[in-house]
Amino acid sequence: AMFFGLKLQSSSKTTQKWIPYVPPPEDNFSCHISQIALTKPLKPNQRVYVKIRTETDEAALAGIDPMMGNDDDETDTKEEFVLCAFIGNAVESTSVNLVLRDYCEFTVETTDSGNEVEAHVTGYYVPEYDEDEEAAMRMYGGGGEDGEEMYDEDDDEDEDEDE
Repeated sequence: AMFFGLKLQSSSKTTQKWIPYVPPPEDNFSCHISQIALTKPLKPNQRVYVKIRTETDEAALAGIDPMMGNDDDETDTKEEFVLCAFIGNAVESTSVNLVLRDYCEFTVETTDSGNEVEAHVTGYYVPEYDEDEEAAMRMYGGGGEDGEEMYDEDDDEDEDEDE
């Protein structure tokens, strides 16, 4: 597995800065996000929120094309979600279990605009297997190469002898 890391820096709420995650060009990898941590301590009771903005399944199912370039809010296909919240002097890192396969964006917000915050989103790339391949591997305990049969040829001979 290959390491993945993304650095997020807070900015004022009026100019929220979204950092893109662009999937690798190979279709057979996904990114598993496993940790989000702050780089320095927060002030007591200060809150920090790490958010993700992504296209939702509802928009895709409705057939809305995200590439239309339409500025109309009614056709916006992206939604924001809070991934985690940090509290100064209490919680300043967390484990997560998030698998990314498509383009999305991250940002970090703080309740104390005078105190800049940096969060690191880390994880690793994992190879993906076709579901049919995985099912065959589980069922037969492995697969033959280049179309080889997945059972022993001696099994056929035993059946012939019984007839």
